Amino acid sequence: MSRKESEKLLLSNGDFLVRESNTTHGQYVLTGLQSGQPKHLLLVDPEGV
Repeated sequence: MSRKESEKLLLSNGDFLVRESNTTHGQYVLTGLQSGQPKHLLLVDPEGV
């Protein structure tokens, strides 16, 4: 799912979803809506697993 597709699903502040990254296979992104603005945070495993 792309950034734009995920942003369309967020309707209210505090809404969030986890999606697979489009650019890096096997990585995940937390996408949320904060103060009306979408935020995209890459989820990183500190152990590299």
